[in-house]
Amino acid sequence: MIIIAQPYGGLGDNLQYSTIPEAAHSLGIDVYVSNDNKYRNQDIKKLVWECNPYIKGFVDAPGNIDPRNRGGIGVIPQAEERILGKIFNSRPKLYYVPKKIEELSSKVVVDLKARHGNSDTAVDAIKANYPEAVYVNCEGPPTSSSVYSSNIFEWVDIITSAKEFVAQHSGGTLVAAAYNKPCTVYRTTKDHIFMFDLHTYIQV
Repeated sequence: MIIIAQPYGGLGDNLQYSTIPEAAHSLGIDVYVSNDNKYRNQDIKKLVWECNPYIKGFVDAPGNIDPRNRGGIGVIPQAEERILGKIFNSRPKLYYVPKKIEELSSKVVVDLKARHGNSDTAVDAIKANYPEAVYVNCEGPPTSSSVYSSNIFEWVDIITSAKEFVAQHSGGTLVAAAYNKPCTVYRTTKDHIFMFDLHTYIQV
C-alpha cells in the first residue's frame, strides 16, 4: 500500500506524483492520498487527486513515500523509480478532459500569475514579446485582451485550448505537459526541476 503525502502544496509539487496511482495499479498496489498532503488551494486537490480514478481514497494515516525531490531533469521518472522501483512515465497525468474553447484556438495565451524566482524579469520579457496575446487571470499590455477563469478546470480549458501557451516556470507548464501540449516557458532560475522535453525554455 502506498500513501501519498508531500509538504509543499504547489500544483507542480502534487503533479510530480500524479502518475504513481495508475502505475501502482498495474502492479497490483493500492494507492491512497493522506489527509496530511498539502495544497495551496483545494482546486489542486480536485484536479490532481479527486479526478484520478486510480486513487483508492483519502486517509488520515501519514504518507509513506519519500517526498524529497532529487533535482535535475525528470522528476516524474525519479518519483516512480524511488517509489515503485521502475519507470513508467516521463510526464504527469491528469484525468480531467478539457473543454475546447474555439475562440482561443488561434490565440497565444499567456499566464503570468505564477511566481518563481526573480519573476519580474520573466514578466517583462513575456510582455515585450507577446503584446497581442490573451492574458489569463491577469492584466497584460494595453494592446492585449484578458480572459478569466472561476476555477482550476476553466483555467485548464483556457490554456489547453490556446494555439500557443506561454508562462513562467510554474505548475501550468506541468499541466501542459500532462496534456501533451508544448508551451514556451520563461525561466529566471538555472535549476532543471520540472522540465520536459516537449517545452521550449527561454532563460532570461
